[in-house]
Amino acid sequence: MKSFYPYFLILSLLVSRSLLAQQENTSPQEITLDQIATFLAGISQGGAFTAHEQTQEWQDFSKDFEERWQSIQDKRLAPMRAWRDQHLGKITLPLFYPMGGPDVLNALLFFPFSSEYIIVGLERVGPKIAFDVLTSPEKRQRYLENIQNGTSSLFHRSFFITKDMCKDYFDCGVLPTLLVLLKRSQAEIKVIDFVRISDKGELIECQDQEAQGVRITFLQKGHDKTQTISYFRQNLNDYNIQQFTPFLTKKAPLATMFKSASYTPHQVGFAKLVEFVLANTTLLLQDDTGLPYRALQQHKWQLRYFGIYEEPYGESFVAYKQPDLARYFIEQKAAIKELPFRIGYGYGKVPSNLLIAMPPIKAAESTSN
Repeated sequence: MKSFYPYFLILSLLVSRSLLAQQENTSPQEITLDQIATFLAGISQGGAFTAHEQTQEWQDFSKDFEERWQSIQDKRLAPMRAWRDQHLGKITLPLFYPMGGPDVLNALLFFPFSSEYIIVGLERVGPKIAFDVLTSPEKRQRYLENIQNGTSSLFHRSFFITKDMCKDYFDCGVLPTLLVLLKRSQAEIKVIDFVRISDKGELIECQDQEAQGVRITFLQKGHDKTQTISYFRQNLNDYNIQQFTPFLTKKAPLATMFKSASYTPHQVGFAKLVEFVLANTTLLLQDDTGLPYRALQQHKWQLRYFGIYEEPYGESFVAYKQPDLARYFIEQKAAIKELPFRIGYGYGKVPSNLLIAMPPIKAAESTSN
């Protein structure tokens, strides 16, 4: 009986050489932005990425990321979607998310139908990502570590830790994390533009080295129109916010979201941010780190609270107690509805709260125009 092993070995070598040649002949121009994002998200796709997906570092990264992603689906994201559908509905207003960092996950989850998302943080955008960059083992490892470290707290606690973000995003910036969270949220990446804002509030495309922000055009699964997410590195204190508001005002009316915002709107030096939000927001979603209760009461906003509020969690925020809000939660306990998930500071340790608010005139109008 003849052995077929030599023939099988020859055939295997020919197939391996063919695959290797195919990958070597793949030009960077043929690699799409969506494919790069898919690779960074730890999702296997083969093709030009086959050899890179077979490395131990990527295998370990992919397995770990998948486990962490699945761990938040049933316990956190599913009840959040159910709560959103019942209480927020289909909001198509542009979303303004100050102090959001690269938190695409919660922006898309609460507002999946917004026409565009404007997220502001203090972390650098990062350089352009190309296929030839990822072929370098050293650079590829840096990107994977950037994503792994950068998303750790978001998955574990539902928010980013400010002091860690400076370190996590120092090298590669927030762009890889933005792309990964979009891909894991079942979006297809179409276009990435590096941008800056002119003195007249116009968005201008530029090179990545000159960029103030990045604009990502994407298509969500099940949607028939593309949407955009724009991340800007911008300080929103009273001294700097005027550089940003001419651009942002053109997008109004807005939906605005605050989550784990370090109580920035409560701090001296951010009064103009509070004024801007009050003047340009049609729908506000926030936890107690957003606009102070007293400011909303003074302007007679319509308030719908969910969950439980007692006081800020942690010694770092003890100065931002709101006795009037705590009293409201006691007096209105019967009317305040349950929040069926944990979110924000003290995640898993203390109860959470969220507020849906609208200005008095807008309260009776549709928020989906």
